[in-house]
Amino acid sequence: MRFCYSQLDDHELMRLSQHDDDMAFGELFERYKASIYSDIYMRVKNHEKAEDLLQEVFRRAYERRHTFKPVSFISWYLSLTSCFICSTFSSGNLLLPKIGRAHV
Repeated sequence: MRFCYSQLDDHELMRLSQHDDDMAFGELFERYKASIYSDIYMRVKNHEKAEDLLQEVFRRAYERRHTFKPVSFISWYLSLTSCFICSTFSSGNLLLPKIGRAHV
């Protein structure tokens, strides 16, 4: 059966993805990569690191797609992103941007 993935809602795409439909997950990637990249970039302030982290969190989301429960996809995904970035910062694998002191 062929789908027009762009016309499906997020829950239906995740349901298909949980049944190993990679094109459904690809549609979610296309749908949300810009907003998730923006969220990551706001945290790391580095385009190259943000791109790398974006790929890694999508890879992890794909691996964990079977844990998705019927909630907002973007909420679930941003939760995964936050957890991943926090663990990356705390493990020292990602240098935090230097923040200068404001002169008062």
